[in-house]
Amino acid sequence: MTAIPPFIVAPMLDFVRAELIVNCLVVFVMLSVVGLRTYARINGAGIGLDDILILLAAPLGVGMLVCQGFLSMVGTGYELKDNMQFAVNAPFIFFMAFCMEVIYVPCLALSKASMLLFYRRVFSTPGMQRAVDIALGLVVVWTIAFECACIFLCNPVSFFWNRFGEGQCGDFLAMICTLIATNALGDLIVMIMPMRTVWSLQMKKTEKIGIMSSFALGLACIVIAIFRVIYLIKVDMASNVTGTMATTVLLFTLEPNLAILSVSIPMLRPLITSYRKRNQSSRLYDDKLSSASGNGLRTIGGGGGGGAGSQGHRSKFSKADPLEETVWEMERYRPANETTIGGTSSPVLNINETSTLHLSDDDSGSAKSLTKKQHQYLPPMPASPAMPLPSNNVIGVKTTWTVTHGST
Repeated sequence: MTAIPPFIVAPMLDFVRAELIVNCLVVFVMLSVVGLRTYARINGAGIGLDDILILLAAPLGVGMLVCQGFLSMVGTGYELKDNMQFAVNAPFIFFMAFCMEVIYVPCLALSKASMLLFYRRVFSTPGMQRAVDIALGLVVVWTIAFECACIFLCNPVSFFWNRFGEGQCGDFLAMICTLIATNALGDLIVMIMPMRTVWSLQMKKTEKIGIMSSFALGLACIVIAIFRVIYLIKVDMASNVTGTMATTVLLFTLEPNLAILSVSIPMLRPLITSYRKRNQSSRLYDDKLSSASGNGLRTIGGGGGGGAGSQGHRSKFSKADPLEETVWEMERYRPANETTIGGTSSPVLNINETSTLHLSDDDSGSAKSLTKKQHQYLPPMPASPAMPLPSNNVIGVKTTWTVTHGST
């Protein structure tokens, strides 16, 4: 390869500056979300391979923004026929485009692989495991194929930006459009993969829709890919590259950073859940104290006066450590009508432990257990008439479970 081509700096147009600011904000949000994700994982189960991949992808997303910044200073937005002094910047513009292509492919591949490894960690059904393995293999093949196509499209490689001397190039437009289209198809497949499993989980419908919506953030990348193809076709690389490339450069940088963002937002669920638990626990504790002082009732689980107060805050929303999730919040649920015993499915689970259940209405009209260990329990025994009941329309039951598994 030759040295970086020389260029002259052009005054940045207002709309080009606005496009650069938009992507700066997107990259800032992306880095913030990746940082929060990393914090949640470090304070939870620890960093996994999916987190490592997204940490590798984040600097590549920043690199795309840096390339856009350089392109914003070399005449982007200027009509070349009226500003022929910027024609000398053409080799540098093509060099930056080459760098962005080389960064673009692994950045998107790392994002997809991170999401697939997350699926593999969370969804343990054999069908999902096989689907993830196949998808990971396709991502590897896709990455190698298009990374080589981007690098070796021209022979010699430097002929991509330095058209002086002998050399030849393949059809750049056909290659890049195929790259964008296959990437959008891959995003769609990765987005759809967990939907059926999520819908079968034992949780409220609103929670299911929320989780599915977080996975569906990849739709934004698909929409951007469609517009990228539309605007890429309009780029006149022969006679007016500076005047026709502004929107393409904007979308070129935006797409991989949104991809990183879309696969990282679902990983913030433990942080959001723990924050909600702390707030709800605090409010529930205050309500119980007010009710106890007004009605003379004690909190279930307390012994004397001090014991009741010390146990009142241990509600269904509290935990000793809000971030002690072993992997992700979804691990606490199972598909409907399925409980695993020794690796096999069974409708009954062997349990011999003391647990506290809190049952409340949800939007689906059903109740679910929210103890630390989430199992599919049999209906609880009714509480003793002498047992005090908490206020706020919550039924508290403290009992000892002894359930045995028998063959039928």
